[in-house]
Amino acid sequence: MCGNDGEWCQACGGDQEAAEVTSLDIIKVLRARRLSYLGHMLRSNEDRLLHIAIGQMQADRKDGDLLMDAPEHSSIAELIEKAKDRDGWRKLVNDLKPPKRKRRQDTGNNNDASTGPRCAGDIPWATSQKLSKQQRETLMTAAKILSMPDGSVLAYTDGGSDGNGAGGVYGRVGWGACIVRKTGDSEDDRIELEELWGPVETDADSVWYLGAEEKTNNTAELTGIAQALLWSKADGGTTPMAIVYDSEYAAKLTQGLQQPKSNALLATMCNKLYQEEVSRRPIAFIWVRGHSANKGNDRADLLVQWGKEQGPYSRIPLRGETQERKELREAMRKRIAEEKKQKEECSDAPQAAATAALEDGHDDEVTTSGDGGTNAAVGGDMLETERSDSQPSQAGPYLTGSTQKY
Repeated sequence: MCGNDGEWCQACGGDQEAAEVTSLDIIKVLRARRLSYLGHMLRSNEDRLLHIAIGQMQADRKDGDLLMDAPEHSSIAELIEKAKDRDGWRKLVNDLKPPKRKRRQDTGNNNDASTGPRCAGDIPWATSQKLSKQQRETLMTAAKILSMPDGSVLAYTDGGSDGNGAGGVYGRVGWGACIVRKTGDSEDDRIELEELWGPVETDADSVWYLGAEEKTNNTAELTGIAQALLWSKADGGTTPMAIVYDSEYAAKLTQGLQQPKSNALLATMCNKLYQEEVSRRPIAFIWVRGHSANKGNDRADLLVQWGKEQGPYSRIPLRGETQERKELREAMRKRIAEEKKQKEECSDAPQAAATAALEDGHDDEVTTSGDGGTNAAVGGDMLETERSDSQPSQAGPYLTGSTQKY
């Protein structure tokens, strides 16, 4: 039977008779297991209360009792002797078990293993349990975000380190915080308030230093949360706020629910910022599984990649936040959005021109270049554009002529 529609599907495993062979008789399974347990009890010490109870049961037999599937015997002593014959008793148990489930044979219905599962019933049990767990987690996260009132602030935070010390290698490290206002139930009902990103700073003399001693995943995650709290402090509002995180370790340190093993100054700073902000506005912590197609978390993860690059960065200092810095960050975000829009328009122009030419009945040629670009020959003019992603470059927020790190 196909798990997709509740009815037998020919494409999901051959004929219906074969499906009946693969069904499981749970009653026989339980009866066989009960008989196996009876053998264990009979082989135990004869002075145990179990033997006395079984003897009383022998005198007052009932349908479905423990002795229901026991072999023929005239006394409990005879039954005990039969139980001591382990091989014979094991044969009785196996005879009682239902037939083993058979693998479905290839019936010519694209049943090759390389094509993957045909339906829900073909997914291995362990995999299906894992998927179900992830689905439950996704629903729980969505429900918690949904419970936040409209107008509240959602701060999606993330951090990451290439290598993270594996084999003594520490690569590039970055953090990100995507801060939006919730205006409805859909993930699209969001108003962008701020996007922050940058590297983990370990130089105690730097204005961006927050207490990190190392550049690791954990310090990046903590810095992302700290930056979200610094934004909250600069905002000064009282509306409810949620930190939507994917690092349990960083969230617990920030709330003071766990003691740090390293980078104590950064952890203490996060907790101090949290205590200051939660005294003014309600702050909830909502866990989201990383890389689970959550738009806010995915955006924060992209900002992490920007933070790993050479800049420019968008971040808030622990002390000395000024209106000028805020305006520079806002200008940078607008510039990023404008360049993204221009790239999208350039990407759409050749296709639009080619479509218009075809609608006009011109015998024009549209080809795709080897590097993924599109060449459209329209009215003798050649327009060429490079492939443009819908998201800004993973390599960082490239701003023409800009080298400033805000």
